[in-house]
Amino acid sequence: MRQSQLGCRTYRQAPSQIQLPGQAMLLRAGYLEQVGHGLWAYTPLLQRTVQRLCDLIQERLSAAGFGLWGLPILHVLKTDQDTQVQGGLVLKEGRYYIGGTSLPVIHSLAGRRIQSHRDLPMYLLAVRQGFAQQPRPGMGLLYAREFTVLEAYTLDPDPSGLERSYQAWLKAMVDICQALCVPYRLIDSDPGLDGTFGQCLVGTVGYGDRPYLSCPGCGYGSTQDSARSRLDEYPQDQQPLPREDVLGEGLVSTEAVAGFLGIPLWKTTKTMILDADGRPVAVMVRGDCQVSMAKARRALGCKRLDLLPAAKVKELTGVDIGYLGPIGLPSDIQLIADRYVAGRVNFECGANRTNYHAINVNFGRDLPLPRLEDIKQAEPGHICHQCDSRLEGHNGLEIAHLRMLAPTDGLEYVDASGAKKQVFVGRYTIGISRLIGLVAEQHHDQAGLSWPIPVAPFIVHLIGLNLEDTGVNQACTRIYQRLLSDRIQVLYDDRPMQAGQKFADSDLLGIPIRLTVSKRSLAAGGLEWKHRSRPQATTVTLEQAISMVHEAIAGTRG
Repeated sequence: MRQSQLGCRTYRQAPSQIQLPGQAMLLRAGYLEQVGHGLWAYTPLLQRTVQRLCDLIQERLSAAGFGLWGLPILHVLKTDQDTQVQGGLVLKEGRYYIGGTSLPVIHSLAGRRIQSHRDLPMYLLAVRQGFAQQPRPGMGLLYAREFTVLEAYTLDPDPSGLERSYQAWLKAMVDICQALCVPYRLIDSDPGLDGTFGQCLVGTVGYGDRPYLSCPGCGYGSTQDSARSRLDEYPQDQQPLPREDVLGEGLVSTEAVAGFLGIPLWKTTKTMILDADGRPVAVMVRGDCQVSMAKARRALGCKRLDLLPAAKVKELTGVDIGYLGPIGLPSDIQLIADRYVAGRVNFECGANRTNYHAINVNFGRDLPLPRLEDIKQAEPGHICHQCDSRLEGHNGLEIAHLRMLAPTDGLEYVDASGAKKQVFVGRYTIGISRLIGLVAEQHHDQAGLSWPIPVAPFIVHLIGLNLEDTGVNQACTRIYQRLLSDRIQVLYDDRPMQAGQKFADSDLLGIPIRLTVSKRSLAAGGLEWKHRSRPQATTVTLEQAISMVHEAIAGTRG
């Protein structure tokens, strides 16, 4: 393509609100144009980069049988729960919603296409747009309001087939991260209510929004909302003491209560009332812990879980929040507790009387032991559940998500013996635009971007200097046509500009290989070859340049 026809322009500076250098370079180099709060227009340069990444993923997966589908993002709204479960947005007329995933469409397609074991396995791949409710405009592509995501589904006849499909997808994602030279880590994640197992790939960068924990001892890693951990346990009192309600007006935090009572924080208790699909439930954890909403939602088996507003809590219990406790709750409020609240002797909790706290509370005597679940949020410093090392906290950038889904009613097939069996589904997503944003952060310098060959919008940047010279012009045209005939993606800078401006723009664009033709290079016997990531240029012949380009491309293929 000729740069004079590209329709993109470069800028000396990026907007002041851009917080990351790679995103600033995307804007300066003309890959992105901001059109609204968190909304970005993709110029032809970025469109080509997106397509290159999609092609790279398809190339890795086509051998495994994945076919590219075009799936609608509009789904039929059957119940009010649809958008809550799928994270979608209801359209104005109320009959359709923009789905957060393509799962309802996949179920509809698979239900019609899969009847016998001969129809399995089935693999589907789709590229769609996703939407974020809380964009961060200063982070560019990494946290855009609208983004590009590649979604895949595998449908297998048995768990072993699902495991093979899962591992094939995981290998493809790891290979792609390695090909793009981005730092990543595979960690466990919440599989959701419809899942049995989940993992995600996170970019190990400090500006990510996904908190996760890792163990330096055994290598365990998980998103914080679903991580498992053990707590330090302490010697308990030998004898239960008489329970007592103590006035503690204005003391609503467990830290303040512990200081007032002169007891360790682990002896205090947090009790919260949540809205679980419209029904109130109470949860309790040790005072030195937080409730994990993801774990609590899974334990309760609800589709939506939110903190109940303070006014509603008082309406149900007659108590201000901060003084809630497990003793004397209304009978229609289910109570579940974290496992580490059990085993304590003479602990504190809210007295279910505003301004009062109960001390010397004991299970069995003062209240029955509730249902116990792992609902605490793991924190840095907790003990790893697999070894005795302490967990460490990080922030990562979520790149890809993998989930094994639980068998779904209605999605069945008939096996070779004539028996009905359930289909096993895997769901996999990778954030295309986010991964490109991460690549830009990892591959740039002060002069501009430096794309890896697999996702570069063009492989070669051909620059002609003094194009008014007939010899230079003819040589550029000959080289350009040769590159095109060899199916090498080339951007030909045919603009009537000074050499300094052309070279500055070339550095900004970050195209991997630069070939420069000038009167001086022709006099020296050819053209100048330069790799974007290396400082020195070399004069080579046309044939040498073509050979070196092919070698560079071949070196990126696994």
